[in-house]
Amino acid sequence: MGSAILFNPTGVVHARIMDIFRGSLPGRDVKCIFNPRLPWFSEINKHAKKGDLYFINDRLPKGALDGVDAVVLFSAQPRIPHLDIVTEAMNRSIPVIAIEEVLQMALEQGFVNEYVLPVDHLFAGSDYERSKFIDAGVSPDAVETTGCVFRFKERRAALDMRQKDQARMKLGIADGRRIALLSLAYLTPRGETLEIRRKLLECVAGG
Repeated sequence: MGSAILFNPTGVVHARIMDIFRGSLPGRDVKCIFNPRLPWFSEINKHAKKGDLYFINDRLPKGALDGVDAVVLFSAQPRIPHLDIVTEAMNRSIPVIAIEEVLQMALEQGFVNEYVLPVDHLFAGSDYERSKFIDAGVSPDAVETTGCVFRFKERRAALDMRQKDQARMKLGIADGRRIALLSLAYLTPRGETLEIRRKLLECVAGG
């Protein structure tokens, strides 16, 4: 067995998360594998570090899992890069972990489009999400409620208060006024609906 954990960031946000996460596992080699075919690859690649890997024409490069004892996915969609990495990990008996990055089940009425490949562990954002994944056929032994597994306290604490004040002035937000930022999905009958958005706003308004 090796001592490395291989992450597969598929979005710019994932790459930024890795900047924070890399130093949180002392004694472990944390590395990433990126896909140059993604439209936003140039932005993702700004976060690459020495030792990181790249898919070659959507395929896993030879030896990519050498010395790796765990694989972490932010998306487990049935696409060639994900299929390649999951298949190779299964052949090598390397555990695969998928992290739910949003409350998908709540926001999209139980419609699963990100986490359908077989993984050893699926980290869900809430008990509700876990129950819905189980209803959709995921083994109860494989899915675990973790909430958001990444913490950003250090990044928030380091933010200069002057930057906050400048942002408030630029946006015309009065001092002391509470702000809620909603990260919304797309409007579809099977996905996020106007009713769901109204409920989100009601939750925010109620504190």
